[in-house]
Amino acid sequence: VSAEWNREAEIKFNTAIVHSLSIPTQWDESNGVYLGFDGQVHTKPDYMEHIYTDLSIWDIFRTQIPFIIFHDSQRANDIIHSIMLNVEQGGDLPKWPFANIYTNCMIGSHADIM
Repeated sequence: VSAEWNREAEIKFNTAIVHSLSIPTQWDESNGVYLGFDGQVHTKPDYMEHIYTDLSIWDIFRTQIPFIIFHDSQRANDIIHSIMLNVEQGGDLPKWPFANIYTNCMIGSHADIM
């Protein structure tokens, strides 16, 4: 294992971090309102910084979510609370929420693990 500083590797690493944090999508407006899974306009709860959607849960629950938990715990909490708001407003645990709809394009319920 090399302990030498490598500028090229650092750039690649930091670029990968930025790419990994570009999804899920921040769904709320600057004033905290968002369109919920029930088609109604809601205001995000005060304990959340943002509402998130576009969660490819099958693809992220084993890798990206643990990384986000360690890298940005507030974002991780907001993602989990966003999923719970999907349940409250839409009635089901999402498999792959996209914007404010259920795509139902995944088998299983991978959000259970999150």
